[in-house]
Amino acid sequence: MNYQKKTAMFFIISIICLTYVFYCFTNSILAGLVISTFVSIFLFYDPKKIKEKREKEANEI
Repeated sequence: MNYQKKTAMFFIISIICLTYVFYCFTNSILAGLVISTFVSIFLFYDPKKIKEKREKEANEI
């Protein structure tokens, strides 16, 4: 499984889990979804790591 698929899978799983957690606190599914999306982006977005992966893949080709 390549890096993009693995990251997307963990991103979706984290959104689902965090939505449930924040839904329990806020009693609003929409607020839970919005908060969990921002938290997941904050957790998974690492521009330096993404740039290194792209350069590595470009060098392999």
